[in-house]
Amino acid sequence: MPAIAKILKRATASCAVIGAVAIGSTAYANTLDTTGWLNGNITMTVHQGSLTENVYVGGFTGVWHSGTPDVATPISFWCYELTQYFNPGTSYPNYTAAPLSGATLIAELFNEAYAFAASSRIRSAAFQLAVWELEYDSGNLDVNAGTGFYATGGGADGIAARQQANAWLLGLGSPGTWSITRLSNTQHQDFITGGDLPGACCKGTVPEPPVLPLVLVAMGAAALVESRRRLSSRGV
Repeated sequence: MPAIAKILKRATASCAVIGAVAIGSTAYANTLDTTGWLNGNITMTVHQGSLTENVYVGGFTGVWHSGTPDVATPISFWCYELTQYFNPGTSYPNYTAAPLSGATLIAELFNEAYAFAASSRIRSAAFQLAVWELEYDSGNLDVNAGTGFYATGGGADGIAARQQANAWLLGLGSPGTWSITRLSNTQHQDFITGGDLPGACCKGTVPEPPVLPLVLVAMGAAALVESRRRLSSRGV
């Protein structure tokens, strides 16, 4: 099992440490309540550049809070970074939600595998490995090897998770119909989740025009019509 102090010191991709803080009863806008693991986890060693670290691998459950009054949205989510950590069971304020840019392959992964990701800890870990592979080593698409990212260890379950991740990666190709949201915080792990969330910014929607300018335009148009009517009645 990874040393807890080491995980805290290195701020690794473990996405979890033991001894989580209980969630408070008050929810705040743009707050992520992390409630626990999606379906357990597998301890593996991840390699990315100079990083080699024992980590817990798997997805998470939680609640996204946004707006006044509060809108609470249950979500399943996955680690996106390899250089931050957090404690499941903790409530984190000051997260932002926005569409994940360049998420074509990750959207395809959600199409291919999301429906199965919560069915076992092996599949949950496999989905997380596939996300990291697409983010850090997209030219390879093999979680067992590569220069950008790969994983080792975990015994028989670790081997099964890597095999499942590679099978899903090999099956990519269907156009992704999922929208992918990134939850960001400068002090803690960034996550991704499938779908749009209340309070997410920058969705590319066209804002409604202000009411006052519309009223002025309408008044101007009416004045123009009246002016033309008067000129017409004078024979101009």
